[in-house]
Amino acid sequence: MTELEQFIKFNENKSPKTKGTYERMYRKLSIILESDVGALSEDKIIELVNNEINNINTIQSLLNIAVLIKKMKNMKFEKLQAERKNNVNKVEIYTKEENDKKKQIYPSLQELIDYTNYLYDNGKWTDYIINYLILNNYVRNKDLNFTITLKKKDTIDKEKNYIWLDNRFKKAVYIRRDYKTFDTYGEKQSIIKDDKFLIALRRIVSHQKHKENQGVFIPNENALGYYIQKATFQELGEGNYLKIIINHHLKNENPHILKEISKERGTDLQTLISNYTI
Repeated sequence: MTELEQFIKFNENKSPKTKGTYERMYRKLSIILESDVGALSEDKIIELVNNEINNINTIQSLLNIAVLIKKMKNMKFEKLQAERKNNVNKVEIYTKEENDKKKQIYPSLQELIDYTNYLYDNGKWTDYIINYLILNNYVRNKDLNFTITLKKKDTIDKEKNYIWLDNRFKKAVYIRRDYKTFDTYGEKQSIIKDDKFLIALRRIVSHQKHKENQGVFIPNENALGYYIQKATFQELGEGNYLKIIINHHLKNENPHILKEISKERGTDLQTLISNYTI
């Protein structure tokens, strides 16, 4: 019988919800330890958990599982208990900080729009395009990793995102195939005819043609979120932008915007309501 099977049997009288939590946290802990819990010393468990996990509440949950396993096997667990006790103050501080974040005063949607216009007026083309797409197409970070092309035939890679600048018909076709919920919603295409957006794209194409730094959106794709956050107003990032957009429209009794965002972003309505209302 595996250690997990023993643990499940040991807690068979617990509620289904508790048993499910125990099993989930045990699996997480065993991945971190790369071993059965009982095979490692208390000191080693504490060291590995603290090195791998930043969230203090998760640390406490994992240490609790380690204590239960040690109890089950009649092994010493005093150091694990002491570590959990020492973390109580950290939990209080973390909880306070998280509550303070929730009380954050967000800027208005108009301020985000004004900032985006400022970027355009000052020739900050890459940041302008990033902000425009977040504000108007409600996209995530991953969606903003795209290639700009002047020819439709160059948009054939089925695992890439593109913006096809169609100068003949004065439009941009924003094609998304590499985004979070692609498996559910499939390829998305958006037609953009905004004059400012098209001018910004042309400026970027020119910079890219001459291999100038002003034409680079994301210098390092492994740090995609960092660069996009840096481009946004007060470094709020796309998630906070979406909260501001949604709450602006709800406050102004314009709830149909949720359906538009759901369709454009590829996010179900319940998730929008649960995760992005302030």
